[in-house]
Amino acid sequence: LNHWVLSTIIFTCVLIVGTVKLFVVVNNWNIIMILVTIFSLFLYFFTLFILSLPSISFYLGDELSFMFHKMMHSRTFWFCLFTATTLSIIPNLIEKIIIDLCFPDENHIVEN
Repeated sequence: LNHWVLSTIIFTCVLIVGTVKLFVVVNNWNIIMILVTIFSLFLYFFTLFILSLPSISFYLGDELSFMFHKMMHSRTFWFCLFTATTLSIIPNLIEKIIIDLCFPDENHIVEN
């Protein structure tokens, strides 16, 4: 893997971890939030695809050529994405579960 592919893998992991942490932190999801988040991730991957096309990457730098293809077919990408996301979300999930179960606020208590 060259420098551009590796740095894009790292940035993609950071973006996915941030997105998943957003979903963990937010208590009240709505359809607008979900759709905007999905659209922003789609837009990011679409931009990577467009920038890695040879006709576009020729103007930006030959290193970007087929970068998206290399990244999607790299075991390193999928391993890093899964591992980084899982390891960084577990502490937040444990904290959220403990707070919700042991110290619920008035939003979590159902009143009869």
